[in-house]
Amino acid sequence: MGEFLMPWALDAEGLVHRDDAEKGSEYHCPGCSVGLVVKAGPSRRKHFSHPSEGGCAKESVKHRVAKLLIVRAIRLWKEGVGPALLVENACVDCAEMLPSTPLPGTITHGAVEVAVGTHRLDVGLYSNADIVAGVEIFAAHRVPEEKWSSALVPIAELSADDVLESPHRWRPIRTSRPRQCRSCREASELKRAKTDRLARVGRSTGQPVLQAAPWHTAVRQCFKCRKDTLVYHWDGREEWENRRPPSGSPPTVKLRYSKQVQKKYWANTCGHCGMLQGDFFLYHDGGPFQTFAGRGGGVQVQRLPDGADLGRELLSRLNLFK
Repeated sequence: MGEFLMPWALDAEGLVHRDDAEKGSEYHCPGCSVGLVVKAGPSRRKHFSHPSEGGCAKESVKHRVAKLLIVRAIRLWKEGVGPALLVENACVDCAEMLPSTPLPGTITHGAVEVAVGTHRLDVGLYSNADIVAGVEIFAAHRVPEEKWSSALVPIAELSADDVLESPHRWRPIRTSRPRQCRSCREASELKRAKTDRLARVGRSTGQPVLQAAPWHTAVRQCFKCRKDTLVYHWDGREEWENRRPPSGSPPTVKLRYSKQVQKKYWANTCGHCGMLQGDFFLYHDGGPFQTFAGRGGGVQVQRLPDGADLGRELLSRLNLFK
């Protein structure tokens, strides 16, 4: 390893920043304890020079210093001589930055290399004698998945470079409790409600919920029995489709004869009463599959006309899809 420049070092009292270092004082590497030399010049900022024979890597030094800085920042904060610690999370879905939140005041101190269960945390956060959270430092290697899955306390993974730059402002690159912005949270709640509704209707009719390609499942109220039933679209489906659906077709997609169309086609039927659910009412504006209407290779459904012919056309189409 060649010589490299360090912004932090250890003296007899703890971490020392390069701006506070004095030439002639004794400093050591936080990683390998080799002696460091304070250097400065007209074209180079003051720094600690790490000799090539030190035997430690730059990334390991950054990792060690970042851990010590976090413990130091917590101590100074609790002593009232340092700034409060802020956590700056990004939305896990869209990466939008969320408002900063202060580290809970119940945190009393931190310690490095704390054993929790079968793993060791880079930094353990304590509330008196209890470990309530942990911090992992990313310098060269990301936190292994098994550590996330078996964590007994909340964990945040921080970049060593970010910590060295600003130890009192934490910008997690991952947390065991990811957060969402308001828009993404509302979208997730809507998706969850839709999923719950599909499952509930499927249980009442005995129909499967198919969401893997090429299948799409939605809920439709049957116009005859007025009960909710599941209806299905499959990629590449044409209007009044007479080609057999893909494998895994649900039992309520049936080849039915229409007097108006004067042919058989594969159509959705109600899971309760068996009534055919016409394509127009599934694919027109407001229908559960309206986003598929007009796509290349997909269903092509004519829109209703405006004006005086609307009522007559609607009645005609009601008869057509019986």
